[in-house]
Amino acid sequence: MSQKPSKSAAELENIIMTELLGYPECDGAGVVVVKQMGLSWDATLPGDGPRLNTECNARLSEINNRLRREFNLSSSVFRNSLRKSHP
Repeated sequence: MSQKPSKSAAELENIIMTELLGYPECDGAGVVVVKQMGLSWDATLPGDGPRLNTECNARLSEINNRLRREFNLSSSVFRNSLRKSHP
């Protein structure tokens, strides 16, 4: 079994936003944030802006699931977050 390639959080965020903005139902999508979640990662659309509609949330979920199968989050991002939380 081959190891998945790694992408930085910024690279994944860019890929996800580019895909989301290709869907008319996601016109209101603002910023995507990718965070380490256990051994994997997750992308969310945080903020106080308008709530995304159900169709856009479904698109985000589809994109997340597909990209998690294709890419790992760069381990340097995870190590840096550990250093910040554990001096």
